[in-house]
Amino acid sequence: MSQLEGLLACEKARARTFTPAEIAWCEARGESAGAAFARLFAAKEALIKAMRAPEGRFCAIEIVHDADGAPSARWSKLPEHGEVSISMAYSHPFAIATVAVAWR
Repeated sequence: MSQLEGLLACEKARARTFTPAEIAWCEARGESAGAAFARLFAAKEALIKAMRAPEGRFCAIEIVHDADGAPSARWSKLPEHGEVSISMAYSHPFAIATVAVAWR
């Protein structure tokens, strides 16, 4: 978390890592914004690894939430006929995410 705090303090770095919608979503969490950013960062990293796309840019991936709050992802590298399941958790000072990508 301390490494991520340095990234969050820099406006340019934040914009290279998170979309405007993600920044708004995290900041809406008030005091727990840092934990929200950490969960999204972990989910993006897990997705890049699951897709074996080391050249993946974090800002090209957007973690979105459905009406029930379940996270998913938007990214051009995702298979057109696939499905992404994401689970995120945070317990100070750690964030973790698991991503499953299924092709149909």
